[in-house]
Amino acid sequence: LKKLKKLKFTGYIQAQVQFADSSGISSFAGGNFPTAVDKRFSVRRGRLKATYSGNPNNLFVLQIDVTEKGVGIKDAYAKISDPWLRAFHLTAGVFDSPFGYEISYSSSSREAPERGRMSQTIFSGERELGAMLTFQMPKDHPMKWLKIDAGLFNGSGGTASDFDFQKDFIGRIRMDKTTTNEKIKYGLGASFYS
Repeated sequence: LKKLKKLKFTGYIQAQVQFADSSGISSFAGGNFPTAVDKRFSVRRGRLKATYSGNPNNLFVLQIDVTEKGVGIKDAYAKISDPWLRAFHLTAGVFDSPFGYEISYSSSSREAPERGRMSQTIFSGERELGAMLTFQMPKDHPMKWLKIDAGLFNGSGGTASDFDFQKDFIGRIRMDKTTTNEKIKYGLGASFYS
């Protein structure tokens, strides 16, 4: 039973209904309508996530998305942390692109269920397949406010195989601070994508 306590399941379903002013219109949200359709029901997201944390130095995540269009992988990654400083973390697999603030911000914490159009256009699906090295001190360290991510990715989205010999580099540096009474959180960051 101790091993089962390290495994956590979460999930949610987001149903969607759309009404268009005419049949067969183009739509960014949910894809274009078929020729003779002006109303539709769909499952926008049907997520099931399994997280296994064997110890503080490793984390394994598998998240699937089940809709009427089929089953797809949203996340499938392992995160290994160094056991000495607990400051360096290697993440490999399919996971959120480390660009900007919005992509890696959890859907359960955002004000709106959808990410901005820029994130959806440039980082289609928001996930990437690759490996990333992160530097961030533990929560009890005075420099916990600094986080640096640097990763190499296929550049074809999280669900497609690589199509060339080049890799995409995505880097981010963030500084997050909280007031002493912990009522206000503020931050500054910069991202780079090549």
